[in-house]
Amino acid sequence: MSLRSCALLGLAASALAAEPKVLHMPMARNPNANPLAKRDSASVTVTNALSEGIYFVNATVGTPGQLVQLVLDTGSSDVWFFGPNSCDAKTSDCLGGTYDPSQSSSVLISQPKGQFFIQYGTPGSNVTGNYIKDAFSVGEAKVTNLTMAYATYAAYVPTGVMGIGFDTNEAITAYGGKPYPNFVDVLKSENVISTKAYSLWLNDLESSTGSCLFGGYDTKKFSGNLLAVPIQPDESSGELTSMTVAWTALGITTQSGSQTITSSSFKSPALLDSGTTLSIIPDDIYESLVTFFDATLDQAGDAIVKCNLLDDSGTLDFTFGGSDGPVIKVPFSEFALPATTTNGQQATFNDGSLACYLGLQGTGSDPTSQVPVILGDTFLRSAYVVYDLDNKQISLAQTVFNATDSNVVEITSASPVASVVSGVTVTQTASGNPNELGGPTATADPTGSGSSIGSGSSGGSDLSGSSLTVSLTPATATGSASSSTSSHKSSANPAPGPDFMSTALIAGASMLLGGVFFVLH
Repeated sequence: MSLRSCALLGLAASALAAEPKVLHMPMARNPNANPLAKRDSASVTVTNALSEGIYFVNATVGTPGQLVQLVLDTGSSDVWFFGPNSCDAKTSDCLGGTYDPSQSSSVLISQPKGQFFIQYGTPGSNVTGNYIKDAFSVGEAKVTNLTMAYATYAAYVPTGVMGIGFDTNEAITAYGGKPYPNFVDVLKSENVISTKAYSLWLNDLESSTGSCLFGGYDTKKFSGNLLAVPIQPDESSGELTSMTVAWTALGITTQSGSQTITSSSFKSPALLDSGTTLSIIPDDIYESLVTFFDATLDQAGDAIVKCNLLDDSGTLDFTFGGSDGPVIKVPFSEFALPATTTNGQQATFNDGSLACYLGLQGTGSDPTSQVPVILGDTFLRSAYVVYDLDNKQISLAQTVFNATDSNVVEITSASPVASVVSGVTVTQTASGNPNELGGPTATADPTGSGSSIGSGSSGGSDLSGSSLTVSLTPATATGSASSSTSSHKSSANPAPGPDFMSTALIAGASMLLGGVFFVLH
C-alpha cells in the first residue's frame, strides 16, 4: 500500500495501519506561478510567497470543489474563505479566490446567518460571515461536513485562513459558543492521524521547498534532538488557547563571538505563529536591535536596513524553557525582507545599496495598546517545530535548510515526540478571544506561583524595567562595530531618499495593511 493511499480519509482503519498515519503537505515557492494550480494529486501545495511573506495552502471546498487559497495559521483555529463580493478591495488585495455556497450541492448553512465574526492583530481587520458544513479537500485528503465559514464582508485581510490551533481558540468561543471539531480534530477522529500533532518545516527565506506533516515529523529536517517545552495556559481561563511557550533568553553570535543580551531573569510568553510574517519582540530588545543593525525607521515606523548588513554569518539565538531548553539560532539573513517599490523593483538607498525591511517589530511601550510577543515566520523558518496538541507541548530543534532526505516518524500516544525539559512557567493574560483586534496582553510569572507582573516597557517580559544586560553598538557590513552613536541613522546607513520613502512597500503590497505587517493571531 502506498503512502498516497494512507492519506485518503475514506479508507478503513485496518488498511491504514500498514503505513504511518501521516498527512504530508509539501511546500513550494513560486511567486510567478498560478497560486491555485495543483502540483500533483498526491499532496497539498503550500506556497511561501516571498513577495507577500505568508504561507498558503491550496484547498477545495464544496461539491464540486471550488479552489481557494488559505493562509496556514498556527495562531488561529477556524477555516474561513471569501464568499462572493465579500472582500473590501479598498483595504485588501483579495487574494485566493472565493467560495459560492449556491454552487455546492453538499453545503449546509448554519442558521441564523451572520454568526461568524473574527478580528486579527492587523489594525482594522474584521471578517463577518456564515458558518457552514461542507466538503473540504487538501490534495487527496477529503473531509466531509467540516465546520467552516465563508465571509460576507472582510476588511484588512489579504486572503482566507486555515487555522490549525486549539478548538478553544475558535472565534465562536469569544461569544459564549461551544467549540466545534476543527480540521485537526477531524483528522484524528477520521483516523487519518493517530494524535492531534503536526510538524512545521518552513525552510529558508529563499527556499522553494518545505513541509507540514500532520501526525508525524521528519528526522532529516532538523539537527540535534527535539526538545519539548510545555504549552502555556491562558491565565484568566486556565485553558490552552494558543501555541504559547516560555521564551527565556536572547543572545547574539557574530564573528567576534557570542553574548546573551537579556538578563538572567528574563521570561516572556511567546506565541509561535505561522500566520504572522514578522517576529514581534519586547520593545526595549527591539530598539537595541534596531541600533545594532544600524536601521532607519520609515514613515510607518518600520525599520529599514541595508540588505548586506544582514548577509553575514551572525545569528540571533533564542532560548526556550530555561538553560536546558532548546536554542534556535536564526541567521541575520532570515530577517532581511526585500523592500520593493510600486513598480516591483527592489528599493535602494541613495548610495545604491539594496534596502530591506528588518523582519522584527516591537510590542509597543504603551501598556494599553501593547501587542503580545509573537515569533512569526522570520523566526520559524530557522526552527523545526512540532505542535503536539494532545500532549500539550511544543518541541523545537534547529532546522536543516534545504534538506533533501526524508525519514517520517508517526506520532502516537505510545511514542511521544520528546520529554519536556522545562519547568519554567509564564502566563498569557487575555481579555477575551486572542483572535480579537489587539490580541492578548502577555505577562510572565517568574516564580511559577501564578502571580502576574506587569510588562511595563519590556513588552511582555517579567521585568518592570529593561530586559537587557548589555548595550549593543551598530554593526557594519562586515559585522564589526560602528563608531556611530545614532540609534536609527548613521553615516554607514544613510536615510533613504524622498522617492524611496514615498514608494517603498513592505515586501509586497499584501504585507502592508494599514501601515503594519500582516498579523494573524
